[in-house]
Amino acid sequence: MLVDILHLVREAERQGFDAAVIGCFYDVGLQAAREVAERMAVVAPCEAATRIAATLGDRFSIIVGRRKWIPEMMENVLRYGMKEHLASFKPIDMACSTFTTTRPRPPGACARRGARPSSRTARRC
Repeated sequence: MLVDILHLVREAERQGFDAAVIGCFYDVGLQAAREVAERMAVVAPCEAATRIAATLGDRFSIIVGRRKWIPEMMENVLRYGMKEHLASFKPIDMACSTFTTTRPRPPGACARRGARPSSRTARRC
């Protein structure tokens, strides 16, 4: 996975992209991707979310799928200097595959959430 991320970051930079977002809350390969990118910003969800959360309140909790993932998430929290802001980890006993499984939404789900119907919204909902 790391090799793929680094290849994609280099290719995106070659194509002229200004930034890349690594789409995994573990921030897999973030530091290495920043090293291979010469001009492009590289960000990832855990670092971004913890920095934003720290500006919104004194402490925050992180929801994790499984208890076994907490040590790896703690490494990131420590790396980003956010330990004093971390209140807890809340495991919800779900695998990554469960998070990414596409499930059909009931009719009107977008409307109930207040989204305006559009071709783009309809595809997401």
